[in-house]
Amino acid sequence: MIEILLKAPAEHPCYAGHFPGRPIVPGALLTHWIVQHCQHTFPGHTVTGIKAMKFLHVVEPGDECLAQFSLNEAGTEARVLCRTGGTVICKGTLRLAVDPAP
Repeated sequence: MIEILLKAPAEHPCYAGHFPGRPIVPGALLTHWIVQHCQHTFPGHTVTGIKAMKFLHVVEPGDECLAQFSLNEAGTEARVLCRTGGTVICKGTLRLAVDPAP
């Protein structure tokens, strides 16, 4: 298992419309960060899809999230679990392709 700390920036243009008065990080943006970090965490693999992603708690601007990544034996799926403090904010499985050797 590999752990990476993600921090939601306090200022981001998406907060203006999501939601006025109580900004939260959109699930699509959080998923984008997870995909980017997964590809960086497992070189030689490319994320090809999202098998499942479940959002259980909101992420607010400035929150720090601990993302835990684990790769299956075949290298074709990465499970991810994100927490803020002790609270699980999302969990899911990404589909991966193993990049061909150069």
